[in-house]
Amino acid sequence: MKIASFVKDGIESYGPIIGSQVLDYGFALQDSNPTLRDFIAAGGVKQQPQDQLKKYDLSEIKFLVPASKLSKIICIGLNYKAHAAEGGFKIPEFPQVFTRFISSFVANGEALIRPKMSNDFDFEGELAIVMGKPARHVVVENALDYVFGYTCFNDGSIRDIQFNHSLIAGKNFPSSGSMGP
Repeated sequence: MKIASFVKDGIESYGPIIGSQVLDYGFALQDSNPTLRDFIAAGGVKQQPQDQLKKYDLSEIKFLVPASKLSKIICIGLNYKAHAAEGGFKIPEFPQVFTRFISSFVANGEALIRPKMSNDFDFEGELAIVMGKPARHVVVENALDYVFGYTCFNDGSIRDIQFNHSLIAGKNFPSSGSMGP
């Protein structure tokens, strides 16, 4: 199921995309799961009967960043051998963890913005994992039990800032990455 966060007539909502329409789960579930974050925390509900939901054509809505109401975005750097080799980096012994801030993302269909202070704007197509419940000390065999879903993720990077100042600074300029739907 594809789920999108969106705005319709100034009201934020979420719901599954079916063909060229989105179903408004946020309106239908406003008492129990008013936000996508609540929906995910509740484990996601079974699909509602479509005749009980408001439906909008995708052209009628504005997409939002899917994680805009989620608590954190944690990224793992140098996790692809080919990408590490391309940059001349040694494969790290332990995961290289960094964070991205929600303000560094734009939603599906919006333009990325290169900051004026740099001409070294790069991109990385990634797959983001949306966690469905808290996880700690999880054994490999049970790892997927904690995943709610996946989304497209463009890890836009300001390389000269990333390499000359800090990784986190180079990854968090406003509107430099994209996510979703």
